[in-house]
Amino acid sequence: MEQWTKDYLSLVTGEHLQGLNLTNLTEFDDCHNNQTMDAYTSQQTELLNQALSKHQLVIDLGFGGGFPLLPLAKLNPQHRFLGIDARAKKVRAVQWVAQQLNLSNVQTVHGRMEDFLIDQPALVLVKGVGNIAKVLGYLQFSQEITVIFYKGPQFYQKEAKEWKTISEKWSSIGEVKYHLPRGEERLLIGVKPKNVPRGTSSKQKNLISIKKVVYG
Repeated sequence: MEQWTKDYLSLVTGEHLQGLNLTNLTEFDDCHNNQTMDAYTSQQTELLNQALSKHQLVIDLGFGGGFPLLPLAKLNPQHRFLGIDARAKKVRAVQWVAQQLNLSNVQTVHGRMEDFLIDQPALVLVKGVGNIAKVLGYLQFSQEITVIFYKGPQFYQKEAKEWKTISEKWSSIGEVKYHLPRGEERLLIGVKPKNVPRGTSSKQKNLISIKKVVYG
């Protein structure tokens, strides 16, 4: 994956995206160890592997500079990846980067997570976008989903109270710790809804269909 990181950095720091500041980790060691290898190492965990084996569609909410969206798409060409982000310029930029890296299984779309109805079974990934309880409260779905959060080692100190509030509607499917090349600890937390709503509510009918976005 080292060459992949080099190719990524040459694109995001090149003339085409000059001034956009797609990522603040523009040094190779920082980007490779903290972004690319974060995605790569998380892929080695049983939690993420099982979720990927269950779902062919992967949705990355708030992908920022393209992580973990782009490395995971590289590692899993048989899956379809959809990135949703509220920053239109970054959405267009990451789509362009994906095209330059020949990641034909990546699609990005501009919008907020609460604007979409997940009406296709999917694995939802969330990294660096608010706390767990808040994000889960925004999600609208009518099909089975698995949600995996990328968190730092201070998760329980920061979100212990919020974590307890989700147990009524969400079940834990596992937690796993892993380490980056420099030794930094990361945490994956997986949940799934206890109940999948049947049918589409009147509120959901006004949302953007993920199925239509991805499959037309």
